[in-house]
Parts: sequence; structure tokens; C-alpha cells
Amino acid sequence: MKKKFIALLSAIAVCAAFAGCEKNNDSSSETENSSVENTETSRETTAENSENDEFGSMVNKKCWFGTNSENTYAVAFLDDKISLTAVENGETSNTEGYWTLNDSELYIFNDEEKTDEAGLYTLTTAMDGETVFIDFNDVVLAPTEDYTYENISSSADSLKSAAEFAGVISDDSVWVQKNETSMYMLNCTPLKAIFSGSETDGSFINSDGIWGIDDKNIYFFGNDNTLSAYYEWGISNDGSAITFNGYGKNIEFTKSENTDIDSIINEISDFSSQTSDTAVSES
Repeated sequence: MKKKFIALLSAIAVCAAFAGCEKNNDSSSETENSSVENTETSRETTAENSENDEFGSMVNKKCWFGTNSENTYAVAFLDDKISLTAVENGETSNTEGYWTLNDSELYIFNDEEKTDEAGLYTLTTAMDGETVFIDFNDVVLAPTEDYTYENISSSADSLKSAAEFAGVISDDSVWVQKNETSMYMLNCTPLKAIFSGSETDGSFINSDGIWGIDDKNIYFFGNDNTLSAYYEWGISNDGSAITFNGYGKNIEFTKSENTDIDSIINEISDFSSQTSDTAVSES
């Protein structure tokens, strides 16, 4: 009987040891999983903070606005605060709150704790040296020094004329200018612009990418989101002609009946070659 009791105790001890081992293994596994999750969360937080810091350093205490005829935005940043005036589908809204950036998504919150979400916008940045342009929900916003964080909400009215101009040129029409010394072509949709031209002085431009406009200038970007050129824009009273002024040039466009963009670009290339040949023969 004594031997049986000792054997029973031994069996219990083995079972207890085995159970304890299983429990320790489970605990160890849970600890490892928790550690992995904490590490991943830490990395995500670090990446988000880094993205916020980098973007914040570019935009802090600065203002932007722009339009693509369909939507208009005016936005200013001050530390982690944001002031946004938006005209979307004809409706104007003003939002003041706090921002954070995560994977190119700009979140706007009503509260400082950033729990009450007020809006979400997709953005990328385009660069010209140290100048930042913001592709904001497919509207390129240009930096402006005419406004501050305190009065940016009053800027929407000043973009009305720009929105009207954008509406004129962004209907996929083809605009052409041609004379003895230059030839240019412009074709815009709300999201993309093709701007090509050449001059007898040898200058040439061929930009195919996003574009933006404010109440003064129109901006053209290449596929790498770098600024190709910008001009002060104008439009005739009857809307039949548009003008670009910049780089010592005044370009006046009218609508073209020829809408074959490739053939026009080829003509511009031929024009450039002809003017080069003429310059050589005259020298």
C-alpha cells in the first residue's frame, strides 16, 4: 500500500511538473507575442511621428491655396493646428482643428487629443528646390504669402476667379499659340496638363503631369512632381483667349480646332528644328 501511495505521489508530481512546464511555455509564448506586438506598434508610432515631424517642418506657419475648377482649398498650419477652407461641389466649409499625417493621409480632428475626426485628405508633396507644393485631394496647392493662419479662412473668395479660369481650360480643350518666333500647346483636364512649346531662341518645354493654379499663377509639374514652369495667367473678357506671362515671354493662346495632341507636339518639334536650321543658315 505504501509503495502504491508513493507511486501515486510520483505520478502526481510528474503531471504537476508537466502542467507547470506547459503553463510556462504558454506564458513565454504570450510574452513573446506581446513583445512582437509592442515592437510593431512602436515602429508604427515612430514612423508616424517621423512622417509628422518631416511634414510639419515643411508646412509650419505657412499657407497654401489652389483650385482645379471643381474643388478649391485654402489651408494653413501652425504647429499641430490646421485651418482649412474648402469649396467642394459648390459647398463652402471652414474647419479649424488639429492634424496628424499617417501614410500620406492627412487626418483632421476637432479636439487636441485627436479623437474626434473632422476630415481625411490624401496628399503628396511636389518640390521646386525648397518650395513645397501640396497635391491635396488631386488639387495642387501653391504656397502664398498673402495670408496667415489667422486669416486664411477669408481667402476662398480670392480664388473664385482662379476657379473660373481653371474651368475654362480644364475641359480637355486644346489651346495653341503660333507665330514666327514661337509655338505652344496647352491641354488640361482637372488632374493633368500637357504643356509643350519652343522658341526661336532655342528654349523648349515639354511638361506632362499634375498642374495647379492660384489667383496669380499657373504651375506645371513633370512626372517626378518637380516644377517644370509657372506663369502669371490671364484671360480675355470674352474668354476666347488666355495668356501666360513669364520668363520674359507673353504667350497668347486661342482654342484649336485640331485636337490631335500628338500631331501638334510633332509640329512643335518640327518648328523647333526649322528655327534651329534657320538660325544656323543665317549665322
